[in-house]
Amino acid sequence: MVNKVTLIGRLGADPELQHTNNGKAVLHMRMATWEKRKVNEEWVEETEWHRVDLWGPQAETLGQYLHKGSLLYVEGKIRTEDWTDKEGNKRYTTSVVAFNVRMLDKKEE
Repeated sequence: MVNKVTLIGRLGADPELQHTNNGKAVLHMRMATWEKRKVNEEWVEETEWHRVDLWGPQAETLGQYLHKGSLLYVEGKIRTEDWTDKEGNKRYTTSVVAFNVRMLDKKEE
């Protein structure tokens, strides 16, 4: 079985670097991808938003350089977590757990 996702898109907000109780770094990112498709003879752009989590030393490093608008290449796997809210309703959240993130922005001159 295979669980792999590849994304190229831009960050919609500055990433958030956090540390677990045992000191492991995790970088939380909100990333947009988009595609154009024809609807009724008109081209429309559709945006999809993704939660991306990057763990470990790469999270620490990239957390220093990434910002809202950064263009990224991301490889990872899809993970869905569930929990019960205060009202007893079952809730779900899906994210991409990244194992390879590359910055695609051109270097500033």
